[in-house]
Order: sequence, then C-alpha cells, then structure tokens
Amino acid sequence: MSTALDSNILNALLRREATAPQIAALLGQLQQTQGLTICPVVYAELLAGPSATPDLLKSFLTSTGIILDEHLPLSIWEAAGKAYGDYALRRKQSGGGLPRRLLADFVVGAHAFQTCTRLVTLDPQHYRLGFPTLDVITL
Repeated sequence: MSTALDSNILNALLRREATAPQIAALLGQLQQTQGLTICPVVYAELLAGPSATPDLLKSFLTSTGIILDEHLPLSIWEAAGKAYGDYALRRKQSGGGLPRRLLADFVVGAHAFQTCTRLVTLDPQHYRLGFPTLDVITL
C-alpha cells in the first residue's frame, strides 16, 4: 500500500510556497517507507495550474517517484458519492446551505480510503468527516 496525496500538497510544493521544504521532507520520508500515489482527479487538478502541461507533470511524477493510479473502480465512485451526499445533508441540517466542497474532493478521499494506507493534505477536515477511519496527515 502507498500514501495518497491531495493536489493541494503538490501545488504547494510545485509553487515553492513557504511550507514546501516541510512538504518535501515529509514526502521523502513517506516515499521511503510506502511510496506515493495520486488519483486521476489530482492529476487533472494539477494540470489546471498555470503553465502546467501533461509533459511537465509526467516529468515531475517520474522524477519524484509518485505513481498515478489510473484505475478507479466503481466502488470508489460509489464511496465518493455516498460521502458527498452525507456531507451535503450535514451541511443542510446545520443551516450551512448548499454544499461548498466539490465532489472531486470526495473522489480523492474515497481513492485514498480504498487503495492507500493514508492521505496527505493541507485541508483535512472534510476528509476526516467523510472518511472517519482514513489516516489523514497534514502539516
């Protein structure tokens, strides 16, 4: 099993944000023990970044040893839909109104929950609520 990565972790690293050295150190440790994985949703979100191209992203993934898990079985989509539906209901019942999170976040969480041992993210709250037994790591 490997460690799943949320796009916000990789965006912070690629943009050399203030937390980039901490992120690089953490990912280096995790890479040595388990390996690192992203799902196609994270890949697509990274491609949406300024000046990102498939060639640049593929080169980055290769150089860092991060694996793109292109296979998302129906069970991941079902878990994501269920978690998103539960989130939307919690939000409505709390008086928060319509959902503010994207379904894509729940696909990332479902992928991490079903195929990896943990998820590294900068935004842990909705993953912890949507997938309470998922090991979520944040800085």
